[in-house]
This record gives sequence, structure tokens and C-alpha cells, in this order.
Amino acid sequence: MAEKYPYDRKDYYSILSFLKSKAYELSDGRWSDFSDADIGTVFLKVMSMLADMSNYSVDRGINELYLETATDRASLMSMCKLIGYKPHHFQSAYTYMELVGTSENGVPDNTVVRGGSSFTNQENSIRYTCLEDSIFINNRCRLRVFEGKLVEVTKSKNDISKLGRIYLDDYEIGENTVHLDIDGRIFAMVDDVRYSDAEQEFSIHLSEDKTVYIQLPPFWSDIVTDSSIINISYLLSNGLNGRIGENVLTKIEIVKGLSGIPIEINSNEVSQGGYNPETISDIKESAPEFVRTMDTLVTKNDFKELVDNILGISDVVALDYNDEESGLKHPDDAYQLNLYVLPEEGNSIIKEEKDWTEEDRDLLIKYGIQPLTELGNKVRKYIDERRLSSIQVNYVNVEVLNPGLVIDIYMDKNNLKYEIMSGLVQEFLFQELKRGKRKIGQSLYASVIGSKILKEFPDIDYCEVRNPIEKIQANKKQFINIDKNMIRVVTNTTE
Repeated sequence: MAEKYPYDRKDYYSILSFLKSKAYELSDGRWSDFSDADIGTVFLKVMSMLADMSNYSVDRGINELYLETATDRASLMSMCKLIGYKPHHFQSAYTYMELVGTSENGVPDNTVVRGGSSFTNQENSIRYTCLEDSIFINNRCRLRVFEGKLVEVTKSKNDISKLGRIYLDDYEIGENTVHLDIDGRIFAMVDDVRYSDAEQEFSIHLSEDKTVYIQLPPFWSDIVTDSSIINISYLLSNGLNGRIGENVLTKIEIVKGLSGIPIEINSNEVSQGGYNPETISDIKESAPEFVRTMDTLVTKNDFKELVDNILGISDVVALDYNDEESGLKHPDDAYQLNLYVLPEEGNSIIKEEKDWTEEDRDLLIKYGIQPLTELGNKVRKYIDERRLSSIQVNYVNVEVLNPGLVIDIYMDKNNLKYEIMSGLVQEFLFQELKRGKRKIGQSLYASVIGSKILKEFPDIDYCEVRNPIEKIQANKKQFINIDKNMIRVVTNTTE
């Protein structure tokens, strides 16, 4: 039987050494000259080189079959499809701004600001666009604006592939800004429409060749006719680079619906969100967490990890009877779970009683279904599609604490930054401690605040945190919310 070549010796030099030894052995020692001038040695080197190249190609192909060793994005995207994981694409940052009428009579109530209105900074280097209509009340109009330039396209049935896909021409598409209507019917975006039985829904995906496409429901041919008009709009996003601080948006680019009416902009809120597409390393980290339960909700960690990824959610805590703070008891509450959800904005996903409708009251009385806000219903739908039917989920308010911070900083009065340092520190602390940076149940320590300040600002000689003196304690159901106007920084002269 022929001798098998060792699997772990696949490089050029190992193969050449093996071939030389076999040549010597098979020639009974007559082939012993392996100098470069020997024609036989030339052939051995050529065969070794070809074998090395072949082994590299084989290994590369095999590596692309496994999540841990794959290096090609197309391979990773294919594997993600197999397990049902959808890496996120660009997501536009968003913020809130206010328009105020400046004329003597102001702007009449119910005056509409149309979606598509856009605003820029002083240098016109960044653009935020309003996607929905808003109205003036008491001479003010509050808008939710997303970062990016608006693109509007019209498609027909001929633009839909056999798989129900509408391919888009742009790559930098903020997937949280895509709008679709067919023949005037607005379609709602879901994670993956292929697993939905609703009629007017769609989802956004990225093909292996980095083409963004809209996926229609499996029965799309029953919805779209030969004469259908398909309107699609989206924003071209800068992702992470589209985030802004307060008072950045100062110029009106386009305001639809307010022709000739003088207004000014108040944009004193920092943006939220804003993400680039997941990198190869991001996918390798996120996909294994997803595949543990294949997008189902069974354990407490499942609820935590999956609900955390819903747009508009800052943090989630799930507690069952094993957690004393939940108030649940075994065995009566063995299949109940208390879910504490902290939105990116506001303090609750539970609707206040004063806002209940008759339908809310009926559902609560007849079926025990809690009245939730629009975001809360989005979370509940997401959960109900994935949880075990035997698990009862109770939505409970996170207790939001709003402490004030008081910090004394000491520095040389002759320092050029002396007059503005308190404002710089205040802004820095707000960015470091704001919602999204901190978790439910995370306590706030004076020592941590002090070390952050001194590390960030070398010009400060010393700082003293007067409140909290030591720490602000939070339990598993509490969140310490830091508002900018609750941070007081006093600049003192170094003696």
C-alpha cells in the first residue's frame, strides 16, 4: 500500500522534502543529487509549488464554510441566511427639532409641514430629513428628522423578480428610513416578511454581492397587478458619521407646506442611533448569540438579547421567580416573566390610563392584555411571534431615577479654558452618562465620575463630586437617568 502523505504538511517546503525522500527511497539511493541544476529537482519543485497552491485553495474553500474561519463577506451572508440571522445594514441617526413661527401672527394651528422637508448645518455638510407630515400647534411644530438625503423612485411589476424582490440602485440606504406604498397602500417594515402572514408588509435585505433589495410577501403576485404603481423612498445615510450634537441643524433647506411663512429652528437635542453595516467581525460575534435559540424566546437571556435589538429600545431586563425582586413565586408563577423595557425616549412602554381607548379597556377586562404604547405593541408583537405559548409575559415599568450631579472642578484661573470648562465638562458628562450608554440596574459612583473628568480634561488639576457623595444605588428594576440640565459644574481657582 502506498504511503499516505501527512495531512499537516501541506506547504511547499514540506512537500518538496517529502518528494525528495520518496525519490531517494524509490531509486534505491541512486537519486541523491537534488541540486538546482538537476532536471528532476526542477520537476519536484514544480510539483511541490502546484500542490502548495492546490492545498491553499482547498483550505480557503473549506474555511469559508465555517463562521469562525470565514473571511469573505459573501460566505458569511450565505451562512447567516441558513440560520435566519439578518446582519443590519446602514441605519440613519435621528433627532427631534422644533419649528417656531416668527411672524407677528405666528403660524396658524394645524398648518402641515410635509414629509420630505430637510434641514442642514451651517456648512451644508450634513442633512436631516423629516419623513412624515407634522402640524403646528400653538405656533410650534415638533418634527422627528432622520439623517440623510431623500431619494424617491417609482417601480412597476416588471421591476419585481420571480422571488418577489425589488432591487435598489443605492448601497448607503438607511434601512430604518425605507417607505413603500403600492397603489396608495402603505406597507409596514418587518424583520423578515417571508415568515409573516400579513398582507401589507415588506423587509429589507442585502444580497451576497452587496445589493440592497426590498422583499415582498410570498404571495406578492396577488397584490401587485400589471398596472400597479410602486412608490419607494429612502434616505442615503452616513451611518455612524451622521450623528450630531445639539444646535447643529441651523438652516432650512426645504420646508414643504410653509411657503412664505417665516420660521426659525430649535434643534437642542443630540441625535440617537446611526450605525454602519455590521462588519465581518461584528457578524461573527452576533450570529452565534442569535443561533443559540434560532430567534425563539425561551430563557431570560433570550428575552434580553433579542428584545434589546428592537429599534427604539435602550435596555431590557427580564426577571422570573428566581429573582427575588420580581415578586414572582414558584410554583404558581413558574411560567411567568416580568419584562422591564426602557425606551430610548420617555420612561415607559405602558400606556397611561388617561390615554386608554375603549378597545384598550375591553382587551384588558376580557383577556388581561395590557394597554401599551405604539413602541410597546411593537415589542409585544415581536415577543408573541417568538415566545413559547406557555410563557406569560408581564410588562412592568422601569423605575426611573433623576438625580442631580454637582461637581467642583479646580484649575488655574489663567488657563484659556477657565471660563468655558464648566460647559465642556457638563456636555462631556451628559454624553458619557446619557441613556444608551448606561444600563438598567447600573449604579452611579462618584469615584467613576471624577476619574472620567480628570482623564478627559488634563487642564483640570482636581475635581470633587459633591453629589453623589459616594454613589447612587440602583436595583435590577431601576434606571438612573441623567438629564443635562441636572448636571451642575462649578469652576474654582487652584490656590
